[in-house]
Amino acid sequence: MPTYLVGFSVFEFDKLSTKDETFRVWGREDVIQKQGKYIFEKGPLILNKLSEYMGIDYYTIMPKMDLVAVPDFDAGAMENWGMTTYRENYIFFDKDQCSAPVYISGLSLVSHVFSHHWFGSIVTAMKWDYAWLNEAFGRYYEFFGLDLVNRTTFCR
Repeated sequence: MPTYLVGFSVFEFDKLSTKDETFRVWGREDVIQKQGKYIFEKGPLILNKLSEYMGIDYYTIMPKMDLVAVPDFDAGAMENWGMTTYRENYIFFDKDQCSAPVYISGLSLVSHVFSHHWFGSIVTAMKWDYAWLNEAFGRYYEFFGLDLVNRTTFCR
């Protein structure tokens, strides 16, 4: 594991979780139940389709995926080993106030960050001179990952 992927979070957040606790979305208690459900439903679809397409099951490499929604996060999004962090307003949506482009924008970011687990975490460049490859693959798969799942299912 590359050392730059080590990450941990300390917070008092609530979570939405699968029964086996392999996929979790963390966020502030006052918003997660209403605004975190969409990403909780759609995130595993993207992760599973990327696993299927890449031929390497994510869960054989890492035992869990935590999405952490931080109210004010400068980077916007970041992948760590088994955890991805996002600016809250990038992945939490109010169904009453969001349009399809907002949903697609957030989900494409999730697909981008998830793709970094294959191109950046599992396969890592030997030198930082080639780190641009991580972003190139991330940019490609942010759209391709959504297409694998079929974009028409995202806005329902």
